[in-house]
Amino acid sequence: MQTFWQDLRYGARTLLKQPGFTLLAVLTLALGIGSTTTIFSAIQNILLDPFPYTDAHRMVVIQIHDTSNPRPRGRAGFQTLEFLDYQEQNHVFEDIMGATGGDVLYNNGAEVEQFFGCYVTPNTFSFLGVPAQLGRGITPDDARPGAPPVFVMAHKLWANRFNLDPTILGKTFTLNGTPTPLVGIMPPRFSFYFPDLWIARAMERGDPGANRQYWFSLAKLKPGVTIQQAQADIDRIAGELRHDASDRQSALGSIAARSADAGRGGYRGGAGRFGGVLFPGAARHEGRPVGGAKGRVRSRMMNILLHSQSIPTEGEMHEENQTRLVRRALLRIHDRQR
Repeated sequence: MQTFWQDLRYGARTLLKQPGFTLLAVLTLALGIGSTTTIFSAIQNILLDPFPYTDAHRMVVIQIHDTSNPRPRGRAGFQTLEFLDYQEQNHVFEDIMGATGGDVLYNNGAEVEQFFGCYVTPNTFSFLGVPAQLGRGITPDDARPGAPPVFVMAHKLWANRFNLDPTILGKTFTLNGTPTPLVGIMPPRFSFYFPDLWIARAMERGDPGANRQYWFSLAKLKPGVTIQQAQADIDRIAGELRHDASDRQSALGSIAARSADAGRGGYRGGAGRFGGVLFPGAARHEGRPVGGAKGRVRSRMMNILLHSQSIPTEGEMHEENQTRLVRRALLRIHDRQR
């Protein structure tokens, strides 16, 4: 034991004499441990214990690609009218759901808190097929004309803000100035779009703000339909829209729709692919006072990604983050040595 303590003191003195090396070693270990944890978490959620989304192997993402742009990737954000066109004119999808994000202000009577909300088409919960832990999910009846507004709460918000109190189910919350009853609380692993809560929103062609709202879309192939058949069908729709003379479509330029197979692991285990790629900074589950910088940055990041004609891949984002961390470490070492 005495030899062990001597070796420990010697190692500590050596590290203190070389702070630059120590910092780099700690950073390397941190990156390695973090990457390993992420990989094993993904394996656990995707391969070993996937979340039971209904027919996840038939889920696909639809993107719009500008054919005049040589870059292969498109944008995942659909304007309301674009979404409705693909939803109504396709022959290959059993169902299509849409989601978009935005800040939600909760007035608790004493102060106003800011939550991150996910506005979803009313078929979202039936599309994903995950039942609520308490209460129910959003249904098509919740978006019918004249229906009272309702919302569903994420488990982490329920745990962190309301201490797992089951009596809040059915209570009315003032959200964005509107009394809104809580009808359901989702299980811990359900984190679609990483929000604090989900609110139903119907799409209407007559909505004056239809072209200002962008939706992330997720479709489910009909049984027996292949990716190639789906691609041909949405190419057909894109061609029809491309020749549409209306101002709405001509503003898009030359477009083509592109489908991407979600794969077996793409939409299992929490938020799946889009949770880690499209919205990396969206996992905030606690209410914060109005005006928080994180909420503003997150909403701005989502808007940029939904509008972007070039969506970064997971590898590109990981590489960029790693490069940024290493650059910071080297700059700190350089400053210390100066």
